[in-house]
Amino acid sequence: MTDTLRIASSGPEVGNWQRFLNGVKAADPEGKPLVVDETFGTRSFHATRVYQTSRGLTTTGFVDALTRKAAIADGFIPFVPAKNQSLRWPSFKTRPVDVVVMHTMEAPETSMTAENVAAWFGGVNPKYPPPKASAHYCVDNDSVIQCVRESDVAWHAPGANHNGIGVEMAGFAKQTKEQWEDEFSLAMLRRAACLVARLCREHKIPVTLLTPEDLKAKKRGLCGHDTVTKAFGGGTHWEPGPWFPWDTFLMLVAERV
Repeated sequence: MTDTLRIASSGPEVGNWQRFLNGVKAADPEGKPLVVDETFGTRSFHATRVYQTSRGLTTTGFVDALTRKAAIADGFIPFVPAKNQSLRWPSFKTRPVDVVVMHTMEAPETSMTAENVAAWFGGVNPKYPPPKASAHYCVDNDSVIQCVRESDVAWHAPGANHNGIGVEMAGFAKQTKEQWEDEFSLAMLRRAACLVARLCREHKIPVTLLTPEDLKAKKRGLCGHDTVTKAFGGGTHWEPGPWFPWDTFLMLVAERV
């Protein structure tokens, strides 16, 4: 994650910033949406000032700490690159994305879980080597962090890596129905639903829950890591768990598509 985005900054986080500015209708000097090209130029500078003015922030034109904090609350997604991923697809090109795979991080429900797991994927702390795994997105109750470009392949669910997007949620597969209904989980589910709805819109994925047989038949939709394991083997993963509220989550996604 870059501390500050400014003129001449480049990379996937700049692309996320440009998408965010378009989403909040912060336009360029001509009133046009930005081209998402992962390069912070004068048009991004102007649109950043428009956003800062709308939020009562100092209009610097670059993304400082206060601007970042306000933007994350408004839905901006920072980027922390995972160490282990497959950079098979050139930037700005598409790959076939047919499945969104939901996971639990097997980590406590805190407002820093997405940041901490993303940092672990990225090997940010030398005391904790990165796992031989990654996901496209990490989600907790108040933030979303991206770790792998959607055009690249994350190591999250063997059998669905090549055509799937992996979304990690704070919490544990062992959570009960009641625990999935607490304040933290409901806030996280709403945040995850916003993300997944956008994925479904952009990749034209139907909001439907897949079975192992559906995956084998190459149908498109949503599933858990447990479904991928049942379809293709490759481990004992059972997240997001038997009590994950799929009906509620699918409804939240469908409302936002």
